[in-house]
Amino acid sequence: MDKEKIFGLFDNNFDENLQKEIGSYKKSFHFKIGMFIKVVIYGDKWKNSVVSMFSKANTDFDVKDIDSVGNMMLYTRAWYWISQFDFDNKECINDLNIFLDKDEETYNSSDLFISLMRTIKYFEKTEEFEKCAFLVKIRDLLK
Repeated sequence: MDKEKIFGLFDNNFDENLQKEIGSYKKSFHFKIGMFIKVVIYGDKWKNSVVSMFSKANTDFDVKDIDSVGNMMLYTRAWYWISQFDFDNKECINDLNIFLDKDEETYNSSDLFISLMRTIKYFEKTEEFEKCAFLVKIRDLLK
């Protein structure tokens, strides 16, 4: 049995082609909005577990400060993803709508809407109103 013949049956460029496809997908707004949602939804859970761990490990830690820094990191990263939205690009708008539940009864409970509202609330607290305006414009576009 010749192993070269067996492996010759497989696409030699499979990994290279896959890497190109992944790279292309990571540049799409579909990927970026998905990352925005994941950062906000799952980042909050991660932050809470880190705060809990530190508060149990050392009672001298100021949990409020850790929580504040965690929020800053979380929403700064979320902003990185959502700030790449292009209002003039129809593909961006279509990708955004894919993540939104258009049913009026469940619209407010979609992960996208929840992520937008949490991020707006955070930037209101930190008085970063330009970011709030950008996010509100996205929210209003979805209605």
